[in-house]
Amino acid sequence: MPTAKKKKATKKKSLSASKKRASTKKKVVANKKKTVSSTKKAVSTAKKTIRKKRSTRKQKAHKAEVLVIPETPVPNDNRPIEEDVVPIAVPDDFEIEQQHSEEEKYMTLGEHLEELRQVFIRGLFAIGIFMVVALFFGEQVNKILTKPYKNVLGPEATFSQIRLFAPFMVYIKSSFILAALLTLPLQLFFLWGFIAPALDKPTARYGKYIILASTLLFWLGVVLCWYGVYEKMLRFFLIDFKPPDVEDKLPIDEYFSIFFNLHMLFGFTFQLPVVLILLGRFGVVSSQFLWSKWREVTITLAIASAFFSPPDIISLVFLFVPLELLFFVSLLIMRVTEKRRK
Repeated sequence: MPTAKKKKATKKKSLSASKKRASTKKKVVANKKKTVSSTKKAVSTAKKTIRKKRSTRKQKAHKAEVLVIPETPVPNDNRPIEEDVVPIAVPDDFEIEQQHSEEEKYMTLGEHLEELRQVFIRGLFAIGIFMVVALFFGEQVNKILTKPYKNVLGPEATFSQIRLFAPFMVYIKSSFILAALLTLPLQLFFLWGFIAPALDKPTARYGKYIILASTLLFWLGVVLCWYGVYEKMLRFFLIDFKPPDVEDKLPIDEYFSIFFNLHMLFGFTFQLPVVLILLGRFGVVSSQFLWSKWREVTITLAIASAFFSPPDIISLVFLFVPLELLFFVSLLIMRVTEKRRK
């Protein structure tokens, strides 16, 4: 009898021990479920915050990307788990911040417009500083700009005044245009800083070369117009084709208007290589396509030169020949860059 009682007591003890083990296992499972639910809440909170920041900083074209959480198991603590629980890994703060910093690259349309407004403000500020300097030396500047006119009609040549405010507006207009031309590298630098974040890194690195080439080509066109075209055009109209009963005087505002329009025309038409190289870099046109259409391009350049240049053969040649040469130089540069890309 005592042995039977002992057996019953040991069975009760073993049953109570197994019940305790089962209860501890249930507690472990419950704790793990709580941990998983808390991690799920943390992940959902992180997702919500990231989605909110995306929706405020992205354009409408960009859709919010869902944060993908890998299903990696939680390290086992050598205890059996009675229920199947799918543990998930919570991304650390570095991963969330890294993904958030990538989303910071995208800006809304309003933020783009604000950035563009800042570019215009910086450009106008630079122009304003140079404009004040040009106004301070206005008399010396106007003497330089009227030199071709006096070379044609003589050092004692004068202008006529038709409008009351014409001389004053000439000072303002000439100082503004000179300031804009002198600050051209700065304007291009500000504009490229606005465009570069939307480009790939190899293209963005070419920014300084594009600014340098654009500035040099612009001033090359201005210098060519100054020394080769403008004075000959004045002589053509004021001396060669002047009727005998017409006084050889120009209104001062008309002279400066023709002066700046013609010089800026030459400067901007000399931007042809920069435009073609950028179009080739973006994949809009290829050197092979332009080479196959070189005859059509030549005819187009000749018509444009005849249309924009003054009506004399010398000005047409001075505009057409450099444009044709720049076109073929652009094709050569495009061919080299295409080979490097391949």
